[in-house]
Amino acid sequence: MKQTLLYDEHIKAKAQMVEFSGWGMPLHYGSMLEEHKHTRQQLSLFDTCHMGQISLKGKDALAALQRLVVTDMANMEAGRCRYTILCDQRGCVIDDLVVYKLGEDEFILMANAGPVAGDFAWLQEKVGEMEISLERRDGEYGKLDLQGPKSRDFLLRLAAEGGFKLVDGMSIDQMKWYRFAYCELFAVPMIISRTGYTGEMGFELYPPAADTVRVWRELLAVANDEFPLRPAGLGARDSLRLEMGYPLYGHEHSRQTTLLDVGFGYGKKVSYDKGDFFGRESLLAQKEAGPKKCLVGFVVLDRGIPRAGATVYRADQEVGRVTSGGFAPSLGRAVVLASLRCGEVPEGEFFIKVRDKRLKAELVELPFYKQGSVRA
Repeated sequence: MKQTLLYDEHIKAKAQMVEFSGWGMPLHYGSMLEEHKHTRQQLSLFDTCHMGQISLKGKDALAALQRLVVTDMANMEAGRCRYTILCDQRGCVIDDLVVYKLGEDEFILMANAGPVAGDFAWLQEKVGEMEISLERRDGEYGKLDLQGPKSRDFLLRLAAEGGFKLVDGMSIDQMKWYRFAYCELFAVPMIISRTGYTGEMGFELYPPAADTVRVWRELLAVANDEFPLRPAGLGARDSLRLEMGYPLYGHEHSRQTTLLDVGFGYGKKVSYDKGDFFGRESLLAQKEAGPKKCLVGFVVLDRGIPRAGATVYRADQEVGRVTSGGFAPSLGRAVVLASLRCGEVPEGEFFIKVRDKRLKAELVELPFYKQGSVRA
């Protein structure tokens, strides 16, 4: 397994380590349940150094991006981030990305750890002779996620003590959702963005690789009773995103699912009128015919936790499969995301088969958890 920059820190903290997308990652540091609740109520620090970072810059950078992703990037200003999808010609999902615009002709694409090598190969093949430079940058920078309702106040306290400042003089409480800026944290220059995947107020930090361990240590060292910052692992990260109904690559979408089959509003992210892009014609045809699948959420009413692959029934008819399932600590019961055949959603009693049991499930509107501080 590959090791992140913080692997030794996790071992010292006695984290339970697991393999994730080829990386050795901390599952938890004692209790996934406590780490989940702590993130919802306080603030937590996650190691996400395994994520992919791809630099795309040059005279044709915007033109290339417009051709490669489904969302219109023409009106995007420097200092903004935008969520989008990378599709193949069939409209199937290669990866979901967050694009950072650094300047007029320079972008960073934040990719998932598992598909990043395939993403990069696809990009290299498709940009052809265009005047751009394409590079993997994930070995040069770390990535730390500071998440929780107290995360902004924590950074404000650090700013008051001289440990943190935004380079342009703006205060961190002025940073809006899906914006980023340059900052210094413990005298280390880096990018900070107001983004995350937990449903809570949060920030993502990109220190240089050589400084990532020190920044991790110093953040945890300045925690106190008012701001009890703790590390959290993949277990809490997964349950937090599941409560929000956020998709996970390899579960909700993959190269075997078209973007419109994923559902959950993804169709709104497709800018059909921006010009040609990979997957456009296939997606237009599917839009006209109507998607065959849709992504929905269920709360499980009986005891038991369905996992990915479990079969969903309406009465005695099989209608779909679970894509992600788990216990939702904030709700006190199990929840699942499921891919259903369209037309099966509106009515009827649903069950999910777990081994030899049929668990009753209630169709609900996403997200499951609606009290998050993410846009506070």
